[in-house]
Amino acid sequence: MKEQGNRSFSAGLDRTLVFGILTASLFLFLVMEGMNVDSEVTRSNVDYIGYIDGEGDSDDILLAGHRWYTCNFTFVDWIESVDRAMVKMGYGTTVQELFEFTPSTEELTNLDTSGLVDVKDPLIVLQRGVNLTLTFKIWVHLNWSHDPIVELTPEIWSNGTGLELDSANLLRFEIHGKLEPLTDRIMVIDSLGRQVGTGEAVLSGSVVSVTGISFQYDDISDRFSGLQPVPSEISPIVGYGDIRFNTTFKGSGYLAEVIISELETGTIDLTIDIPEIRDEWLYSLETWTFSIDIDGLGPKIDMIKPAKNQQLGDVEFEWNVTVTDRPVQSGVLVNGSTAQYRVWTRAGNWTDWNDVVEKENARSVFFTGNAIGEPGKDSTMVQFRVKDELGNLNISIEFPVHINVAPVIHISAENIDMELMDNQSLNLDGSEFASDEDGDNLQYEWYLDDSDALSTLKDFRKPLFDVEPGLHTVRIVVFDGFVKVEASFEINVTMAPVEIDERSIIEKFMDDENFYLIVIPVAVLLVFIPMVIIIILISKKSRDRRRDDFIIDEDRSMDRSQAEDTARRILQNMTEAQEAELEMGAEAVIETEGFDFDYDLYEVIGLDQTATEVEIKKKYRKLAAFYHPDTVALNGQISKEDAREHMVKINKVKEVLLDLEVRERYDEYVSDSDFDMDIGDLHDEEDDDLENEWD
Repeated sequence: MKEQGNRSFSAGLDRTLVFGILTASLFLFLVMEGMNVDSEVTRSNVDYIGYIDGEGDSDDILLAGHRWYTCNFTFVDWIESVDRAMVKMGYGTTVQELFEFTPSTEELTNLDTSGLVDVKDPLIVLQRGVNLTLTFKIWVHLNWSHDPIVELTPEIWSNGTGLELDSANLLRFEIHGKLEPLTDRIMVIDSLGRQVGTGEAVLSGSVVSVTGISFQYDDISDRFSGLQPVPSEISPIVGYGDIRFNTTFKGSGYLAEVIISELETGTIDLTIDIPEIRDEWLYSLETWTFSIDIDGLGPKIDMIKPAKNQQLGDVEFEWNVTVTDRPVQSGVLVNGSTAQYRVWTRAGNWTDWNDVVEKENARSVFFTGNAIGEPGKDSTMVQFRVKDELGNLNISIEFPVHINVAPVIHISAENIDMELMDNQSLNLDGSEFASDEDGDNLQYEWYLDDSDALSTLKDFRKPLFDVEPGLHTVRIVVFDGFVKVEASFEINVTMAPVEIDERSIIEKFMDDENFYLIVIPVAVLLVFIPMVIIIILISKKSRDRRRDDFIIDEDRSMDRSQAEDTARRILQNMTEAQEAELEMGAEAVIETEGFDFDYDLYEVIGLDQTATEVEIKKKYRKLAAFYHPDTVALNGQISKEDAREHMVKINKVKEVLLDLEVRERYDEYVSDSDFDMDIGDLHDEEDDDLENEWD
């Protein structure tokens, strides 16, 4: 880049030299022409031409922050001497002094207090009688914040007087500083030295290096391809959220050391920014982001074997664990070469960490191995630790391992050489012989001498009446599901003396151990059976009484002579039409005041008109119960059809006689009719049968 700048500078000087020769020739031509002009004519100003060795086809573009650019002013006139020179800078509507130079002392004063432009190497070349050349170099910084179109104008003082200058060619240029990030050169390196792609995971709390951050100038014509600002011109920063990290230039780009947040899981988006650069010069910089997943969780460790609450039968046991990395979305693998385990026993505490057989890295890895523990429920534990690819370490919980403790048989002194008679029984309680530290359910086997197992129960009872007198061996075998243990002891069986039982049969029966098993059930039966018989008799008597209550009083019933006499009186009161109707076989029905039935309600219930409401209700209930279908079906005394007809009459009793107003009208009606018999008996043969049945 420096050589390219030197070549541009040399080319500029060559063009300046050619331009100077042409200018000198022009000047001589004007002098010669001036000799033919009246000597009274004088020049009123000094002409000058401005030139800059910039970029682009017209050399009129300055790249901010890229290099020093040479500016040249050539003054075409007779200038005897120069006291001082000044250059002003104009942009938009603003004009400000850029620098001042005194040739005699070679003193350069930079008048731009904003720090946007630097000036160096001013040089004035005075060719008396020909021209004057003012040359200097300027540097425009990338923090340029004014109008990009800039114009430089000179001022010259000669012999204490400022010259009036007129430009034939203004020194005008355009400042460019549009930067494009070279994103394809940016790399993210994690703490393990791996290049990380966007969306991949890094270790929580680690330092990530963002390298290769570089920029080039850009425009639509691609005139500045490959041109870059000098490293000191810009100070990019890398960050995420509100956190920022400075960069340093290293090699061919900038480097940032980014500290990742200490999170178990999460995602951050890295961004790049260049402070103090105008927004329009940061081309597509805001679109560059680099997503990183944070993984701060070690692999998940699950012990498969021994299973939880599983009891092992041997101190040497096999274990299996499954190790799975988390979180799932990170895509990080388990480091299969980092698995270790250790064992704790009550007697020896923790062992050192032991390496597990190496496995290939994977999302989930299955490890297996063997260890030696100590018998007991809380006497052995095993623990594991594994890392993932990023270095996240997880130390598992302490997995308890229950190794079986064999049961113990104790033979007490009272059981050794036990003396028994052959009329006794051998009674032994297994819980007094065996104990188990693990609390296992023990299985028992009892043997006598060389016999097969006589019992598999905890309690052993053996009558000795069939055992020969002498020494015998009792053997007990206990099994806890893993181990069988056994022990034996001897008993001495002697013959019992013969005794005469003088007890009576009743005494023997009462002394028998099954006495209460027989007496209690018999006593219960002796009490229960009479009670059942009494209940049945009472029930039958009650049922007979209820049946008797429904029998209608015979004294209230009419005999056939009374019925005929009543019928004769009714016929005498009939009209001719009613007699004709009777002769035609039609049923005579007295319908007066709404009483459209042909039977006496008091006759139905066997009461007279002086009966109280309570007596009527009581009689009604008895008759209703007697003619109820269930009662008829039970006693079978009358047919269902007769019972149904009687129920109609009984319900009419309830409807009329239990309503006070209706009963009064009915009593009036009965008195006017002057009868107290069942009219239906004259017209309905079934009612005659019912009356006979009551009789």
